[in-house]
Amino acid sequence: MDVLDITKNELTTISVDSLLDQLPLWFKRSVMERDMEAENSLKRMGRWRQVWFVTCQKLLENKAFTDFMQKILKTLEKAYQNPVDIEYTVNLDENGDFVLNLVQCRPLFTGKEGRQIDIPKLPEDRIFFELEDSSMGTSAKKPLR
Repeated sequence: MDVLDITKNELTTISVDSLLDQLPLWFKRSVMERDMEAENSLKRMGRWRQVWFVTCQKLLENKAFTDFMQKILKTLEKAYQNPVDIEYTVNLDENGDFVLNLVQCRPLFTGKEGRQIDIPKLPEDRIFFELEDSSMGTSAKKPLR
């Protein structure tokens, strides 16, 4: 998992297992699930421990969250006149309430090579930052040899 180390002021990669003891149970249950099959196998080997893995299943079962995501995606698709690819973060509380931070949005290439997507111009006071000439690239179908 990639995290921001605020002490060193750098991006660091750590294992999820190293955080498990620090995470509150409500948070674990919101974004993780127990792997009972793995736990039973470890128990048979005399090395039992809890095994958690990240699924975000409870978040995806939160109707308010999925409705909100659908609304955001439909709004952005309408504004871009094209499906979009977004990156976001979600902050949760133990009641299931959330705050979503939209980090990045770009047109999702879904057509033929060479098709240009025109992104609407925004007033200068509505732009936080702007990039030019960046793209996710194109898709191609090629036979394997």
